[in-house]
Amino acid sequence: MTENAREFRSLVTLSIDTYKEFSRGFKAASTFNRIIGNVAVFYLLMYIIGILYIGEAYGFFAVVIIGSGILILSKIAWRGGGLQYKRMVSNNNGQVVKNQLTVSTAGIHAINTDTGNQATYSLDRVLSIVETDNLFILIIEYKQGLIVDKRTLEGGRREDFIKFIFANCPNLKKKKVRTDKPVKVRSALIIILLIIGLLASAFTMVTGRDDSWYYEVGVGKYNDRSFGEIAEVLTGLGFTCIDDEIVKSLDENWYRYDYSEDGENWDSEQYIDKTLLMLAEIGWGDYDYDSWEWTPSESGVYCFDMEVFDIECAYTDFLRGVSAASGGQLQFDNINEDLSEVDWDRGTGSRSVTFDFGGQTHIINTKEMNDWFDLTFADKVNDIIMEYGSGSRLWFTSNGWQEIFVFCGDEAWMEEFEEKTGCRLYDKLS
Repeated sequence: MTENAREFRSLVTLSIDTYKEFSRGFKAASTFNRIIGNVAVFYLLMYIIGILYIGEAYGFFAVVIIGSGILILSKIAWRGGGLQYKRMVSNNNGQVVKNQLTVSTAGIHAINTDTGNQATYSLDRVLSIVETDNLFILIIEYKQGLIVDKRTLEGGRREDFIKFIFANCPNLKKKKVRTDKPVKVRSALIIILLIIGLLASAFTMVTGRDDSWYYEVGVGKYNDRSFGEIAEVLTGLGFTCIDDEIVKSLDENWYRYDYSEDGENWDSEQYIDKTLLMLAEIGWGDYDYDSWEWTPSESGVYCFDMEVFDIECAYTDFLRGVSAASGGQLQFDNINEDLSEVDWDRGTGSRSVTFDFGGQTHIINTKEMNDWFDLTFADKVNDIIMEYGSGSRLWFTSNGWQEIFVFCGDEAWMEEFEEKTGCRLYDKLS
């Protein structure tokens, strides 16, 4: 029997499961659905890469919002399909629709076995063919789909039906059978990536792996205090080097913070924390620009800029600053920075920092990022302090820009500091 002489028949019982399978196969032929699915997968992949390399915990909410949006849109799309199915059953006197489909060179003839309604479509209207587990779906003009149930197919095998369609449908875009597997894979992949994204984001929130907090610190709740009152609080917490001259200077110059760089008025008390401003006065140490020598502050706080001034000894200075701020409680000896793997021209590469602490020699590898401090170094030092030290540890905060404040104390001291200053301390920088 030649392909032209064949006639295929199929009884299609359009149950809800068959309708869902049809909907999935129909999506496989839709360019719009493929684009949306691929965009969703791409976004989630980029987000997960970002969370793993950048570690922004606030992205947790982005994944929740966008992921929920994807699920809601999918639900809405199926709700529309579900309503359409119910309407179709309702129009069929409440009975599941049964169509007898005949495909031959004369065209495609469909008849509703319950109502007797009939429709005929010429083969030149067929644009593509999709195959699912149990169905063939013939996509015709005006985004319509005709179902052929493989389970009830008569007149030939699956392969025979495909050959017939290829031979007799002149307007097929491609002589290729699409499948619903890409739809299944994309749907599964979106769900998997959503779960991974949520877990990765939650992990950054639980572990503190978040490098954005120091840009979002804001001001403490006691910013309406005078500098004299702030000096009394800080002195009571054990900070030194705060004298009347510092208080007077801050009082006299506070007005200059009431203007932005372009001269416009702004409320400094909403953007600049007075307590941290005073701590910055005592925490930077002294730099002799003639001898290029830096002397760290022993005031109880160490301040540094994430964009380092003397990059060649950045991590040595950090350890010296921490030691001085701790009042000598934390002592780091034999500090050495191996710069042999640093590419100064490109600002890339790595360096290893070696030092003695707690009777042990420690090595920490850092990543070069031009003149930026690798914040993971501070966290690794803190881990070593907690393992080999005497109970104290490092605490960090920021003024909301690039300035980092480092303190040394136990958890009870941290809680007292937060309570009395209104400034929050963090246990990690990276």
